[in-house]
Amino acid sequence: MSKDKKAVLRFFTITDYEQEEQWLKEMYRGGWKPHSFVPPCFYTFERCEPADMVFRLEFNDTEITSQSDYLRMLDDYGWSYLFSCMSWRYYCKPADTKKEANELFTDNVSKLEMLNRVVRRRLLPFAVIFFCCVLPNVYRGFSDSGTVIGWNLAWTAILLIYSIIMIHCLLGLKRLRIKYSTKR
Repeated sequence: MSKDKKAVLRFFTITDYEQEEQWLKEMYRGGWKPHSFVPPCFYTFERCEPADMVFRLEFNDTEITSQSDYLRMLDDYGWSYLFSCMSWRYYCKPADTKKEANELFTDNVSKLEMLNRVVRRRLLPFAVIFFCCVLPNVYRGFSDSGTVIGWNLAWTAILLIYSIIMIHCLLGLKRLRIKYSTKR
């Protein structure tokens, strides 16, 4: 990769989008503008002039090409569309002294609606895979004496990773729901 581009590995779960926004802001302050994201954790950046930018992520699974009016409205408010990845859209704009001008969603109802879309589209399928694929294979591996030990270890590792991510997401979801429902 050239001096003007760099790749960074960083993992965020579906409930860590506020931390991801803050991290992208810090990267821009350091002179690195986000260029793309490839799941689960590969970001590419382009060198830029350091600036105080605000980043916002929006979960929206509607095709971006059918949202020209929406993008035009965001542009009118100073937001620049950067890229999309797995229904997450990345936006940025120069930081404003007025806190509400730095928000894509200015009301908590909209934030909760977005959170509900994330749960329906990302967390529920993740849970289905966990309960329908991971748990049965772990159980079968330990109940079948003819199973290769390596497969048991692999499925156990997957179980642990899935469990940690699931618990982290559920706690993050609870934290965000409390934050958005009590914040006035």
